[in-house]
Amino acid sequence: MWCRILLLVAVIGLGHGENDNLLALRQPSAKHRVGEPTTIEKYPFVVQIITYRIGGKYLLRCGGSLVTKRYVLSAANCFVISSDCYSDFTTTPIPRTKSTEKTEATENTDITKRTRKTPQRPTRNATPFWWSTPSTVKPKARQRLVKRSQLYIDPAEYRIRVGSTGVQDTGGIRYEVTAIIIHENYSRYDNDIALVRTRNPIPLGRTIAIINIPQEEVMMPDNATVTVIGWGSAVKTDLDVLHEVSIKLVDWEICKTIYSNKHPNITITGNMICAGMLKAGDKGVCTSDVGSPLLYEDKLVGLASWFQSCKDKKYPDVYTRISSYTTWINNVVKMYPLRFEPNVGRSPGSRPRSMNKIEDTLLISFLLYLVLSA
Repeated sequence: MWCRILLLVAVIGLGHGENDNLLALRQPSAKHRVGEPTTIEKYPFVVQIITYRIGGKYLLRCGGSLVTKRYVLSAANCFVISSDCYSDFTTTPIPRTKSTEKTEATENTDITKRTRKTPQRPTRNATPFWWSTPSTVKPKARQRLVKRSQLYIDPAEYRIRVGSTGVQDTGGIRYEVTAIIIHENYSRYDNDIALVRTRNPIPLGRTIAIINIPQEEVMMPDNATVTVIGWGSAVKTDLDVLHEVSIKLVDWEICKTIYSNKHPNITITGNMICAGMLKAGDKGVCTSDVGSPLLYEDKLVGLASWFQSCKDKKYPDVYTRISSYTTWINNVVKMYPLRFEPNVGRSPGSRPRSMNKIEDTLLISFLLYLVLSA
């Protein structure tokens, strides 16, 4: 019973279960402020990932980066709640809202503008997480799914909000989410990356833009200045606008030593970037910054992944290293529509166009046979 109560609280966004103090899921003080205010015009590729909440309102869950007109790059832990007590949990489906988004006929899905003659298909596990696999339990429609003792939340409960500087203002446009593809090797701390696919292409403009992922790893010197952009602890009126903060890279070996001394069960891998201002108190990421972009010289190099706390930064914040996943991102974006969306372009309940063509061909052949044999 308590598991169900705790999970309900987590799902509606009031909190998250955690086994230690290092996950980026702790609710900060309402007075905590991170970074300096900025605008969506300066960073038009930054998006809000919001969840439906009781009462018809939406709650900011995470940040993300628009990398194509249909895909947002963010952290996997935005969509997963780790626990062993969720295996029998289901919830009442949320109501659908009518989609008012515009559509476009074409989209550029080549994130890094790299040409591949025969792109590698994603591995079998790199599927939308509500699909049945040997390690998953497929629930009824519009409910949650349990995979490897982790609760994966239905994508229908999310929206992507673009073109807005504030969280509580009325600007921007919301887009429905049809799929969330989480890295097949995602664990509590490592491989923390996911792609979110919107139902319709997102039109670009002054406040909405795509950021390209670098083709190769960006070389960053030790102690380089990087910038993280996000909405931080957006819990008060003066905190609900987009912020940017400049911090310093922390040497990977030093970061690994810092965490191993205090938390030997956590390994800082090569898929991670460490950054922060350890002597500057509270400069860094906070709750709603998870999944937000880390930039070096205007290049996307990382995603906010996890951290110890919003204040008293005694440990570096940890980011997912984008260069470790360039191939994975390209593969998923290029192959996903072909492999996982056979129903694209047709209404629910209608037959695939390929089936209609086959039936038409058979019918024509049969009629020709009747005519010729008469």
